[in-house]
Amino acid sequence: MDVDANDKKFSFGSCRKSVNETSNSSALEFGRFTENNEFRLKAEQNTDNTVSLTLRIADTCGRVRNIHFEFYLDSDTAM
Repeated sequence: MDVDANDKKFSFGSCRKSVNETSNSSALEFGRFTENNEFRLKAEQNTDNTVSLTLRIADTCGRVRNIHFEFYLDSDTAM
């Protein structure tokens, strides 16, 4: 999926949150909207080498699917 920041059907957000005073985690969220579906990808860094990803797919009939997985930066690839 191409990501165009000028596209009005695209949204992007980021935040940093502190669980306690010694740790910070970063989160990014991307959204894409079509006529029939809403796609959201949320990424949150767990450790220096893992990121938790959640893909949310919602359709106009009210069905929602959530796919959760961890991505290991030192060993996983996009494939």
